[in-house]
Amino acid sequence: MPEHLDPGLADSDLAAALVRNAGRLALRMRDRGLEALRSTATEKANAADVVTAADMAAESYVVEQLLRCRPHDSIVGEEGAAHSGSTGRTWVIDPVDGTWNFYSGSTYWCSALALTEAGHDAGTSVGADLAAAPSVDTAGASAADPADTSSGSSPAGPPGAATAGAGASPSSPSGADALADADVLLGAIYQPQEDKLWLGGLLQPATLNGVPIGVDPRQDVGALAAVTYLHPGWLAEPRAAVPWQRAARLPATLRMLGSGSCDLGRVAQGELGVWFQHSCPAWDWLPGKAIVRAAGGGTAVVRVNGLDWFVAGPAGAVQAIQAALESADPAVSGQ
Repeated sequence: MPEHLDPGLADSDLAAALVRNAGRLALRMRDRGLEALRSTATEKANAADVVTAADMAAESYVVEQLLRCRPHDSIVGEEGAAHSGSTGRTWVIDPVDGTWNFYSGSTYWCSALALTEAGHDAGTSVGADLAAAPSVDTAGASAADPADTSSGSSPAGPPGAATAGAGASPSSPSGADALADADVLLGAIYQPQEDKLWLGGLLQPATLNGVPIGVDPRQDVGALAAVTYLHPGWLAEPRAAVPWQRAARLPATLRMLGSGSCDLGRVAQGELGVWFQHSCPAWDWLPGKAIVRAAGGGTAVVRVNGLDWFVAGPAGAVQAIQAALESADPAVSGQ
């Protein structure tokens, strides 16, 4: 069983221990056999959007430790965990980011979390306060949130393909939606099979396994590799496909790797250049956003055709991707 953690740990040390232990717990469960793991999988929004017993166990562990170590902070987890605290701080948990990769046997998945404080970055489309986070299940991950339609780096298909959620436009953000672009004190990402731990945020310089990191210093998006994701169902929806295509033309090359947090960690260290994707839940965005910013990068959230696009990387590349996305929205471009 994973260890019980010391409540006296600093936030950065606590975050590091939580993602390490959660990731290793999930890996031990997978090591019992892929078929056994797949037998526990439940489809959420579509065939590419699943949750396994390992996701649930890892989230339950993180929630249990946070309730012990930070009982007055709020908690929001991808698999349904929610606890309403009184400090104005919220821990956002992604127990297994890249679940499709995870239960397919790939090494490209991670455990991630972010620590946020009340408030949102100026200029984003999300305006609800963190106090809107609901108190649903203080016991932790006993069931998946029926409103959640995203797993790892996989926004759900367009409306009609699945229940509305990731990829749709919430009219009244609450819970994870209200956290979508919150100010982030700290992000932590751990990729167990490569033993890579990224940390960074307002409370912590950006590091990879304790070594300082920085984004690619090149600002020209045409010199960079972009990492992205677009669910196949959105390719037939011009409001998503057209902006994506305009942005995807700009970089030197494209990658789709299947774990947004693993991607963003690599953007922060300069291994990948720039990242963009629409309709990201808070747990897919905030851990990496914190680390990219701490690594000297820029981030943006831009609404195009009713969808929010999330962008991270060197500031100049972020601006170029943002402009390309906005050029596909008549309300923004004046077309």
